[in-house]
Amino acid sequence: MSLKSRQKCFGSLIMLVLLVLLGGFFSPAHAEAPPAFVMSFGTSGGGDGQFYYPYGIAVDNSGDIWVVDRLNHRIQKFSRSGTYISQFGTYGTGNGQFNTPCCIAIDSLGNIYVADTSNHRIQKFSSSGTYLSQFGTYGTGNGQFSLPYDIVIDSAGNIWVADTDNSRIQKFSSSGTYLSQFGTYGTGNGQFNLPFAIAIDSSGNIWVADTKNSRIQKFNSAGVYQSQFGTSGTGNGQFQNPMGIAIDSSGNIWVADTNNWRVQKFNSNGTYLSQFGTVGFDNGQFNIPNRITIDSSDNIYVADGGNNRIQKFAPACTQQGIDLVKTNPGNYQLFTQTQIDAAKQEGINLVKANPGSYQLFNQAQLDQKIADAVSTATASMYTEAQLDQAVKTEQLKWDANGDGRIGLEDIIRMLQVIAGLRP
Repeated sequence: MSLKSRQKCFGSLIMLVLLVLLGGFFSPAHAEAPPAFVMSFGTSGGGDGQFYYPYGIAVDNSGDIWVVDRLNHRIQKFSRSGTYISQFGTYGTGNGQFNTPCCIAIDSLGNIYVADTSNHRIQKFSSSGTYLSQFGTYGTGNGQFSLPYDIVIDSAGNIWVADTDNSRIQKFSSSGTYLSQFGTYGTGNGQFNLPFAIAIDSSGNIWVADTKNSRIQKFNSAGVYQSQFGTSGTGNGQFQNPMGIAIDSSGNIWVADTNNWRVQKFNSNGTYLSQFGTVGFDNGQFNIPNRITIDSSDNIYVADGGNNRIQKFAPACTQQGIDLVKTNPGNYQLFTQTQIDAAKQEGINLVKANPGSYQLFNQAQLDQKIADAVSTATASMYTEAQLDQAVKTEQLKWDANGDGRIGLEDIIRMLQVIAGLRP
């Protein structure tokens, strides 16, 4: 696990410690905890903050959320709390107008690129929504489009477009100059049947939601086929017209499994990990979830198209420590039995080391978990003796009552610190 992931999931580590102290039992029937529902915003309509089939989503460096309001032919901007801020775009074919736009991407300078799907072009706007330029016309030639559905920008500023009805992916420079392409129509490796979504990982690999083939394909940065996963169906790891894909900071792949009304999670090898969502209208349920994006904190945003709203979910590990502390300010007593039971369950969900291997942590494993938690960017500089001392120091720091062990009282204090409820 990366340092960044360790820091994010320190609350999960404490959960594991609590589980060990409480003597939890591990069972292979449990999967990892799903993301926690945070909020939703949007209702059906044409007013400010309302949607008519929302589609693409992007989060800028300030945490503001940009939504492609597809059938209202506009782009709307919201604060991180889901409060409406502004909008741009109307129906039409002129500069700055749209015809069923589908997706949006934001570059390092804050410029906004919109896949103006039924106008068969990509339009570029400033961070305030002022029209700047465009590229693309209808056709099958290099740099032409037939219903471009998705757009992503790589670390070099190159623009990758899912040229959906042409069953290919095209690459352009930051100025919109055609560079290359890959993909043809078909079911073979590297072929597509309506590729609706693309994502680029930290290594520059390109992941494509090959929608009508109900699979995800992986290509290197040169567009050379690498691998794939998924088949048509409703089981774990199967898809029914997946239309959205995003990658988190750990390299996990999240797929909007649109016609199965759920989001599925896979590791970077394409191995199924978990899922969340069912068909419906309640929080955490979906009606045609068509797009997904992930912000810098690994929060997950889902365009719940048929419900005309955006739903936000937080990684489970960022919620566990806070969820276990009583919410009444200044009143932090021993856990209730319900909270302890919840802690056990979360621990069970978190310690799935590998399929078929579910064991209690022994002391050596616990010590390693603590060592991992106190690692820093300079950990590689430590000698073994220094690392041992660091672990001991960390243990002493949390041993609030000085009894030489980390007990339930110490765990409560740790959770309070993690939750920001005490220094």
